[in-house]
Amino acid sequence: MPAATKLTGHIRHIDLFIARAQRQFNFSIFAFFEESGETLGVGGCMEALERTRVGPFSLENSISLDEIKKNVEAQNLSGMLLASSLLVKHLPEIHLEESQLTALCLGQKLKSERPELGLFRVMNAQGRLCAIVENMPEGILKPRKVFGIEGMV
Repeated sequence: MPAATKLTGHIRHIDLFIARAQRQFNFSIFAFFEESGETLGVGGCMEALERTRVGPFSLENSISLDEIKKNVEAQNLSGMLLASSLLVKHLPEIHLEESQLTALCLGQKLKSERPELGLFRVMNAQGRLCAIVENMPEGILKPRKVFGIEGMV
C-alpha cells in the first residue's frame, strides 16, 4: 500500500510504491506504472526493474557476472551453460527412428501420422535437441530449425 502524506480523498505524495507482478501475455510493466501514476494523480516512473523469471529460467538457477568472470579467468567453463533443450521444454517431444532423424536433420520433410498440429521438439537418443519441427495439416513434419547433424544419431 502506498504511503501518503494526507488521506483526504486524493493522494498528494507517494514516497514509494512497490509492485510485484507476474507477467502475463500482452502485459507491459511500464504501462502498468504509467497508468497507476495517472490513476493516483501523481505521475509515475519506474525506479528499478528486477526480472526474477524469464520463461523456464529464474534467479535461483542463474550465475552472477562476477562468477562468470572468475570461471572464465580460471578457464573453468563447465556448468556455466544450460542445455538448449530447456528453451523449448514447453513443446511436445517427437521420437523418431535413426534414419528419420538423419533425414530430418538434413532438412527433409517427413510423413506424419500425428493428429496434433503445431510445433514439436525432436530429441536424439542421448537427450540432445536436434530440431524444431512443425506438424502440418497435410500430414507432413516440416523442419523449422535444425541444430546440425554432427553427433545427432
